[in-house]
Amino acid sequence: QQQLKSAVYLRRDGELPLDFHFQPVMDFIDPILSIASHIYTLVDNVKANKKRCRRVAQRVKALDELLRSIKKREAVQISAE
Repeated sequence: QQQLKSAVYLRRDGELPLDFHFQPVMDFIDPILSIASHIYTLVDNVKANKKRCRRVAQRVKALDELLRSIKKREAVQISAE
C-alpha cells in the first residue's frame, strides 16, 4: 500500500519547496473510496455502539459524496484536454 506524507511544509516565503510535485487527485480518491466501502460494511455488521457507528458512517458518506464529485469533475477535465 502506498503511504502518503501527512503534511506539506512551506518555505518561509510561503512557497512550496522546489522538489514538491503534485500527484494527480485520482491517485488518492480510489483508495479512500475503497476504505469508505469497507467502513460501510463494518457498520452494517456491528453488534455494539450502533448509534455511534451510524454517525461515523454518515460522516464517511459526506466524504464519499465529496470525493465522488471531485472524481467526476477530474474525469470531465481530463476528457476535455
